[in-house]
Amino acid sequence: MDFTLPHFNFSYIFSPEGLFIISSGIFISYLFYSFLRNHFKWSFISFFVFVPLSVFFVVKDERTTLVKKIEEKAERSGDINLLRHLSRIYEYEGDITSAIKTYMKIIQVDPTDEDTLLKLAIIFAQMGNFDLSLHIIQNILKSNPSNVIAKHLYDVLTKAKSGEEEGKKKNIGEEK
Repeated sequence: MDFTLPHFNFSYIFSPEGLFIISSGIFISYLFYSFLRNHFKWSFISFFVFVPLSVFFVVKDERTTLVKKIEEKAERSGDINLLRHLSRIYEYEGDITSAIKTYMKIIQVDPTDEDTLLKLAIIFAQMGNFDLSLHIIQNILKSNPSNVIAKHLYDVLTKAKSGEEEGKKKNIGEEK
């Protein structure tokens, strides 16, 4: 299983948009310098605040552009590796809905991909949907009973589900 993410090319910093944003940061820091000439320390600090902030926004915009390019290429080619990278990027960014949709696309291409099925099971378990997660793991174990990770995850989820049911029963008993 390959866990490498695509490397980001920072050449976008030298594009017209990137240069505009960075030069704007330098200009704003110059304005602060001109207003705070008597306080060299503050004008000096402003340079080290606004310029890195402008670089951050350029890199963030580059990241968004890169994700869009990967999305387009993955849609056109149906390449499972690109879809895996894309789903990891979505997870890293906290966009779980898009990650699930991307994992589902992988399952449509290769319904027996155990790594993707396990990842979906873990995501659904983290969301609290133990039934769906257990169903996915049971399907994995039907096709590959020797999958150690699926066995362990099945044990953990059955314990978690039974603990959740006991907690519900206890709460119902306390309400009476």
